[in-house]
Amino acid sequence: MALGHKPASCAQGITFFQRARVVAISIIAVSNSSRREVAPAIAVSAGRACLLPARHAASLGMSAKEPARLQQRHRLRSKAKSASQGAKNIELPPASFIVAMAGAGALLGPILDGFHSRFGVLTYHNPAPFAVQVFNFELCQTAAWVPPMFGLAGMIIGTLYVVLDRLLQSPPESLAPSGTKVLLGIACFVLQYWPSGLLLGPGGVLLQGDMSGGVATWLLGGSQVLLWTLAVAHWRLFDNTRTGVIVSALTALGGPPIEIGILNFPGRDVYAYALPDILHIPAWIAAVYFCGEI
Repeated sequence: MALGHKPASCAQGITFFQRARVVAISIIAVSNSSRREVAPAIAVSAGRACLLPARHAASLGMSAKEPARLQQRHRLRSKAKSASQGAKNIELPPASFIVAMAGAGALLGPILDGFHSRFGVLTYHNPAPFAVQVFNFELCQTAAWVPPMFGLAGMIIGTLYVVLDRLLQSPPESLAPSGTKVLLGIACFVLQYWPSGLLLGPGGVLLQGDMSGGVATWLLGGSQVLLWTLAVAHWRLFDNTRTGVIVSALTALGGPPIEIGILNFPGRDVYAYALPDILHIPAWIAAVYFCGEI
């Protein structure tokens, strides 16, 4: 037998004593130290992770910084595992939810868009618009393609909310708002949609006379600031989640280009804005999109 070569039984014995030493140090540290004094350190022995006081890490041949590094590595692995499990649990909402969101969009969208047509913000051209009446009250002016368009938007937005809520692990209380909160959110969205036509439409209160002066510029700019303030406040009061701000931002960024595509489609004259700013749309419409997705 060569000198310095230890038999297997001796190696196993050393391993046993190393484990015993780890356990003994852990027991002594926990029994003699307060929670404030014990700083966690990770010691790996025989493939097992043991939580030890930092002051005992050196006795196991670990550097002073090694426990913190191991802890950080453990936290990163835990986060990665949690994210992976969340991704595996992502699934589309049930068909009943998607149908309900489509119905809500198809019913509410034309009514809100009717505020814009009432104040002259936009006019429908081809196909010709028609009036929606409830008894003797004209609810709105709309066109045949408008309800399906808003219904499709409701389906997409509702599905995005469900998927992102699960992916980002939104707080449970945000997933089941009360009926009162939902109704108040809808009412506040109506109150944001209505001023956009009242303040910035040709038939509103600001654009009745000559709007070429400096005061008019300040009034129009202030109206746009008001719309964005209402939109952000709406998110803060009725949603206040990462999912909400992501979906709202995506809609505010994606909605106007879709309108630009429709308005500039060759050979089609579907509708038009009375006072466009760029590529046939008004710049303030993005604020309405942002608020509409909460």
